[in-house]
Amino acid sequence: MNGIGKESIEFVVVTGANGGIGRAIAKHLAEQGLSLVLCTRDKNDLFANWASELAEAHNVRIDLMEFDFRNSIDVKAASMSLVKNYKVAGLVNCAGMPFGATILMTKIEDLREIIEVNFINQVLFTQYILKGMCSNKKGSIVNIASMSGINADAGTLAYGSSKAALIFFTKVAAAESGKYGVRVNAVCPGAIDTEMLRQMNEVALNRLKLRSAMGRVGTPVEVATTVGFLLSDASSYISGEVLQINGGQG
Repeated sequence: MNGIGKESIEFVVVTGANGGIGRAIAKHLAEQGLSLVLCTRDKNDLFANWASELAEAHNVRIDLMEFDFRNSIDVKAASMSLVKNYKVAGLVNCAGMPFGATILMTKIEDLREIIEVNFINQVLFTQYILKGMCSNKKGSIVNIASMSGINADAGTLAYGSSKAALIFFTKVAAAESGKYGVRVNAVCPGAIDTEMLRQMNEVALNRLKLRSAMGRVGTPVEVATTVGFLLSDASSYISGEVLQINGGQG
């Protein structure tokens, strides 16, 4: 960031931008001509080069920001800095930490960390940006939740609980901010073809495919285009919704 005061142009902030879904969202939004602030946990030269090439290819401005959602002080500082330096018209909360274990194998320390990262600090980060949007009487927020926040599957206590809380936050935020012209929605991806999914064993992966009526996993682009729709004026009367992207998962 240049730190010279709030920009006059509008930006969309995307957290978790270096993940498979985050990159797809950033690419799709840049293709739509939107200027972006892409947030990652660490500085990454390969990602910075990718973002620079993306900005040049689509003649948009893309700025980068690094902070760790495990650190609430950094999260708060980042959010306040964004509001100070940018006119934020859109926010995609895509950052998150995966975790899988049965109830009996879940340490309370692990549960606390997942809830902190995937829910509490997501709320903290959004609070300041939401306040700015309400002041501007304009804005759209999309939270990337998960089907794990809806379905009670074995091994998803920590992760699923954090995403279920994020879904509830979405609905409350929508109810409170609609009168200010701000919309808040969530998407719940099912099995999406990311690097993390490709690390699953073949039996587990086939089981996921069978749960989808379409008999396949989804792509990051299919999530990205849905997010783009929810950010755009094409969804101007949609708020408080939780959209499942799962190929008809039963």
